[in-house]
Amino acid sequence: MLIGMVQQIPSIITLKDTPADYYSSNISFILFDQSSFIFKPDMSSHTATSSNCEYRANALNDFFTPIWEQADQNPHTRRLNI
Repeated sequence: MLIGMVQQIPSIITLKDTPADYYSSNISFILFDQSSFIFKPDMSSHTATSSNCEYRANALNDFFTPIWEQADQNPHTRRLNI
């Protein structure tokens, strides 16, 4: 489902597999230009929070960056040129 959605976006998207050390982190979020975000606290929640709080967006970016750097690229989704 995610790959199908990515294929409809007119840009380059890179998908990576989450490192095993972070599997227990059930949060989900999307950062927009490091100034706003959408945050979902856990997998069982049916609601998400949207915010333009730059401080919280920076905190999420600080959480995300080392995970992204440790993540492996999946050979099936290495780079999608759209």
